Amino acid sequence: IARRLSFIDSIDWEIRANEGADPVLAAEQTDLLQYAYNRISNFKEATKFLGSALFRGFAHLEKIETGYGNLVARLDPVPQWHWVRDGQHGRWRFNPEAKSQESHGEIVPRPDLCILEAPALNRAIGRHFFAKQLAFADWHQALELGANQSIFFVGPPGTSEEKELEYLAAAEKMASNLRGYLPHGADVKTVDTASRSRLPYFERIRYCDEQIVMAATGGLLTMLTQPGSGTLAGGAHAEGLLALARSDAARLSEVYQHDLDAHWLNEFFPRQPHAAYFSFEIPQKE
Repeated sequence: IARRLSFIDSIDWEIRANEGADPVLAAEQTDLLQYAYNRISNFKEATKFLGSALFRGFAHLEKIETGYGNLVARLDPVPQWHWVRDGQHGRWRFNPEAKSQESHGEIVPRPDLCILEAPALNRAIGRHFFAKQLAFADWHQALELGANQSIFFVGPPGTSEEKELEYLAAAEKMASNLRGYLPHGADVKTVDTASRSRLPYFERIRYCDEQIVMAATGGLLTMLTQPGSGTLAGGAHAEGLLALARSDAARLSEVYQHDLDAHWLNEFFPRQPHAAYFSFEIPQKE
């Protein structure tokens, strides 16, 4: 998440003119959009929150208008747990108290929001994440049990039940620090665990990591780090991240074009074609 959102923090934006548009109209609309976006005081913060939809499934920004037309002073993030929806594709409703059992919230007019929706990665990642945690737990337990030889104490013949408990307590102390006293006739048997086959936990953890990264990057990467930035693997890794950055920037740009550009241009240029639009710019060679 940090790696992908870092691109959103660093990229610049510009207002472009549509090809073939009237140059005078395009220049006027470009000036308006440039002015409108520069008025948004928390634009970078809001855009980063909007980008969280790429992982959580959706994100909402509330428009706080300046009072001049429908221009915006701020885009306030609204945490995901405040939203409910009428089915998979119904209207979004605001749930002010974030009650988990609340099925109907307050209707918020769609023009008051900027919304990005994306396939949630929780389901795709969850299975591999929990499998990884289970492998870690099993691995730690296996290391604790297999680091030392297994020790069994054989008590002397004719030991009573009372003495067996006493010998058991002494044996547990001996097993923990490898020193102590045994009664005459007792014996010690050890079982060497070195002959066990190699434990497969590390391979399973690495496999889960690869599956998680593939899900989070749309299959473009298998691992977030590759050896050698100048190698073929390093170049492919950089190209994969750049492709993700272009994809994320395009989706964010579409949200602003739909939820901001269109509203402003309709307000200030009624019944005129839209000749300019917002766009994030991704460096081509970084």
